[in-house]
Amino acid sequence: ESGWDFTSRFYNRCNEFLPIDLNCYLYKYEKDFEITEHILGNKKTELFWSEKAEKRKKTINKLMWSEKSGFFFDYGFKNHRQSDFLSLAGFVPLWAGIATPKQADMMAKKLSSFETEFGLTITSRDSLAPDVDLSKIPIRYRTAINEVVKPKQWDYPNIWPPLEYLTVIGLLKYGFTEDAKRIMNKSISAHSKVFRENNTFFERIDGEKGTKPSYDFHYSMQSGFGWTNAVFFRYVKILEALENSQDIYVFGETQKDPPYELSILN
Repeated sequence: ESGWDFTSRFYNRCNEFLPIDLNCYLYKYEKDFEITEHILGNKKTELFWSEKAEKRKKTINKLMWSEKSGFFFDYGFKNHRQSDFLSLAGFVPLWAGIATPKQADMMAKKLSSFETEFGLTITSRDSLAPDVDLSKIPIRYRTAINEVVKPKQWDYPNIWPPLEYLTVIGLLKYGFTEDAKRIMNKSISAHSKVFRENNTFFERIDGEKGTKPSYDFHYSMQSGFGWTNAVFFRYVKILEALENSQDIYVFGETQKDPPYELSILN
């Protein structure tokens, strides 16, 4: 099945977009390769990966950062136009350490577009297409229009632990500790309730009700899901460290500004 059928982010044209999260992951790979080559003493290849990462970082900021909106977005390269679809993927530059402190301050204000009493939804409700009365549309167009506007599994109101987790870690790296704690506590409470009711975790939960979603998409709801288990455990350990006043940061000798290194596994 085509990837665009899983999210509304790309308006059913995913092969025309440069995703913000994918490029952040590639940047992180390039920085990791740079560190690896430094450890191995390969100065030439270390410089190669350093330059690749820096070039990607500049391109991400040029094409995907919106100063007006204060957020990172996917970029439609075919039409040379930045998307305005609010996805939790826009927080991944915090996790990757790409955002500046000023950008991070602006991005943190976008949390309200995603946050419910159960955690962070995968997209903003406001970015979804409005309801369309297909009965008023000519029959020959209805199937195509329905494919664009119908609910998709990586859309609001679903809460998916992986991108929520990267957002939380990004918030911690930039010093937004209280925001991160609030989201982690909401998530733990919601998933604990779901577990008590179903004797298992699920791959996602309903961000409006804090329950197991009552609807399937391309496949049946997956239970006992690995990333939910892992994220739940990590949230518990991080909150435990913070509550015990454990220093979760590793500061360099001259480091004054975020992003900070975390002493906990991320």
